Amino acid sequence: MKFGLAKKSDLPALTKLWTTCFGDNPTEIQGFWSATFDRIQVYTAAEGNKILAMTCVIPTHFVDEEGEA
Repeated sequence: MKFGLAKKSDLPALTKLWTTCFGDNPTEIQGFWSATFDRIQVYTAAEGNKILAMTCVIPTHFVDEEGEA
């Protein structure tokens, strides 16, 4: 098993995996990738050239009740 960061060239495989797992519309998934791919980290697990799993790490900021980060 090989682990690493996804590349833009992986997007078709990532979209297929997402559709298979969750049944979401590929057009909506493409919208997510277009809006976020350059700002998030997508980690993959692959056997050979086949991506078997992925996780998206989306940056967040915690803010308290006073609005302080």
